Amino acid sequence: MIHLISLFLFYLSICLANTETYLLSIPHYYNIPKPTNRITSGYPRDIQHLNTTHSVLLQYHIGSIRDQIPFAHNKYTISNTNANTIVIPYDTTLPVQKTLLVKINNYSDSIIESNDLLFIKLCWPATSAYDFRLSHEYIKTNELLGIDRESKSLGIDRESKSLGDNDIESKDLDLYLRIDYQFFGVTYNRDKFLHSEDELKFQLYINKLPLNWLPIPLELYDLIIYLVDIFIILVTQLGYIRSLLNI
Repeated sequence: MIHLISLFLFYLSICLANTETYLLSIPHYYNIPKPTNRITSGYPRDIQHLNTTHSVLLQYHIGSIRDQIPFAHNKYTISNTNANTIVIPYDTTLPVQKTLLVKINNYSDSIIESNDLLFIKLCWPATSAYDFRLSHEYIKTNELLGIDRESKSLGIDRESKSLGDNDIESKDLDLYLRIDYQFFGVTYNRDKFLHSEDELKFQLYINKLPLNWLPIPLELYDLIIYLVDIFIILVTQLGYIRSLLNI
C-alpha cells in the first residue's frame, strides 16, 4: 500500500512539474495602446519568425470570467479545446534556447486596464523534455518586427509580416509575454529520436482575474460556486439535518 502511494505521489510530481504559472499586474502608469479587433473565430496562430531563435505571436485570446459563465449574449466565449494550443517547430538535434513573444492585446478595449491581474499558465506533456521560463517585456512592435534598415540588420522579411499601419506608426510600448524554452533531452540514439523538423506543442492560458485583491484562477470558480451552493443547502436545511441526527 505504501509503495502504491509513493508511486502515485511520484507520478503526481511529474505532472505538476509540467505546468508553469506567472502572475502579471498591469502597471497603474502603463498607457495601454489603442485596441485591435477581438478574435471571434479561427483562433489565428500566425507565428512570425524574427530570426533563428526569436519568434512573435501578435494575436492571442485573453480569457476572462465571461468565458466561464455561459451568458446568452456572450458571443466571444471560447469553447474550442484547441484555442489555447500552440505548435512551434524545433530542431532537437541543436537544442538551443529559443524565445516566443506573445503580444498582450486589449481586444475591443474591453479586456484589460491599469492595475488588472493576468494569470498565465503554460502546460506541456510529461513526455516532452523541455524547460520553460515565463517573464514579460515592454517592446515597441514596429521596432520588434523591424522596419527599413533594422529589418535588414536582423534578417527579417518585412513584407511577410501582417502588421497594420497603426502598429507601424505607433510609438507606444506594447506588453509582451516572453516564453523562453529549450530542449534538454538525452537519448542513446540521436539519429532515431532527435530530428531537425520536430515540433513543440504546449497549451497557453492568459486569463484576466476578476478580483485584484484575491488572485484565484478562473478554473477554480466553478468549484467555489459548487462549494457555496453546498454550504447554502446545509445552512437552510440545518434544522432538518439535526432532527435526523437527533442532535
